[in-house]
Amino acid sequence: KDAVLKIGRFLSEWSDAAHHPPTWETVFQKTSLRARVRSIGAVKAEILADALMCGALPRLTSLGLSFNQIGDAGLKELSRAIASGSLGALQRLYLSENEIGDEGIKALASALASGSMANLQGLGLGSNNIGEAGMIELSRSIASGSMAGLKAFNLDRNYIGDGGMPSLASAIASGSMASLERLFLSNNWIGDAGMTALAGAIASGSLGNLTYLGLCGNQIGDAGVSALAGAIASGSLGALQTLNLGINQIGDAGMTDFSRAISSGSLGKLTTLYLYSNNIGDNGLKAFASAVASGSLGSLHELCLHNNEIGGDGMKAFAEALASGAMKKLQVLGLGNNAIGDAGMTELSRAIASGSMANLVTLYLNGNQIGDAGVSALAGAIARGSMASLERLFLSNNWIGD
Repeated sequence: KDAVLKIGRFLSEWSDAAHHPPTWETVFQKTSLRARVRSIGAVKAEILADALMCGALPRLTSLGLSFNQIGDAGLKELSRAIASGSLGALQRLYLSENEIGDEGIKALASALASGSMANLQGLGLGSNNIGEAGMIELSRSIASGSMAGLKAFNLDRNYIGDGGMPSLASAIASGSMASLERLFLSNNWIGDAGMTALAGAIASGSLGNLTYLGLCGNQIGDAGVSALAGAIASGSLGALQTLNLGINQIGDAGMTDFSRAISSGSLGKLTTLYLYSNNIGDNGLKAFASAVASGSLGSLHELCLHNNEIGGDGMKAFAEALASGAMKKLQVLGLGNNAIGDAGMTELSRAIASGSMANLVTLYLNGNQIGDAGVSALAGAIARGSMASLERLFLSNNWIGD
């Protein structure tokens, strides 16, 4: 009871319970705890850990400590509480943006490996300083089966790199993350070697329940995306709904392999595809157009291809595929900052006029060298009533005159 009252007084200082003076009963029965931003450092993390180890929050299912300054020292203290089994009911643990590095992660990995949080479903470790060494230790913990119920795993904005990815891939391939539905690996310095390792794990069928895969802001090129294409073609990502490959180094060769894999119909549930800020040109888009025309992306709602190297020839092939009605569910189409020009805009306008894009809500065409001729073609298509659902149209930074 003393521990409960102690943590209750502490809660009144830094948690979302600040407006409600805590009592013994309210603290003991609490199931969710979220700390205020920048309210916890290593010292307060130690106090929290001591209170937890005394059984102050036995019913806690969600612990939100993101956007603080816990650091390695603080996470080591919290890991003591985890290893003690006092957080056995916990389902969600959020530790993003906390200045946590490899030493803290090693302590957390050791605690998790004890199996003391077998009910964990969500683990947030994004925006920290986890590198190769920390990822290796965390992967060992995963491979032990101690996190078999995990559904969401956020590792965005760390420093895993190609050195850390093989260990994570090995843990995944062991089948220890079969329940995983959302995997966040964006902004992690992952290159072709790391992507190839992950693709091998995917091909093993160990991520059959995955619905979201985030890989944007890495250094994945043609070789890496070709490896991913092989995994996709195997049918191992049949449940995937969102794939984010934006801000990488994918060119025409990789896009061609990726498109062939899509044509197999193995991503039939995909609703969102991000390929923005890559090096995709006309040949890559032509290959993608063939995949679209096959009908294998009929469930797609959002497609982002802005900031690539797409010109009129690629747009012609893509427009013809759209005109076939193969993506009638599309609501958002991002084509900004390419080089479509008047010729490409005219071809896209024909597709629009066909009525095959009637559900489109948002269309990005900014920064595309579109002049008066291209806009006139677009205006004609709009006048036919073929874009009645459109709410947002972006045409800035083109060559449109009076």
